[in-house]
Amino acid sequence: MNEITDQHKALIDEALWLRGRIIASYSQVEYLLADISVKLDLRFPYLIKDRIKAVKRIGDRPGYEGYGVALNRICDDLLRFDEVRVYGSRVHEARHRQARKSPI
Repeated sequence: MNEITDQHKALIDEALWLRGRIIASYSQVEYLLADISVKLDLRFPYLIKDRIKAVKRIGDRPGYEGYGVALNRICDDLLRFDEVRVYGSRVHEARHRQARKSPI
């Protein structure tokens, strides 16, 4: 009953693959937000919350007013998932660190 089956291994592999896809996709969005901010304001916001603020300000710029509502909605949604993203990456990192210390 305590043995790891092939089905367990497959589920773990799929979960890790999905976790990686989620984190990689989120990272790509973070990069794009920073890139847009640099191209429009010539400033690089480091923290995600600052990148999101910079992107929200795009809707206030002349010629971009039509995008304001959509940008605000998207940015608010991104902030909701930031805690989950951080948790997913930190838990995985901590487990790997712990595994390296293990004598097995």
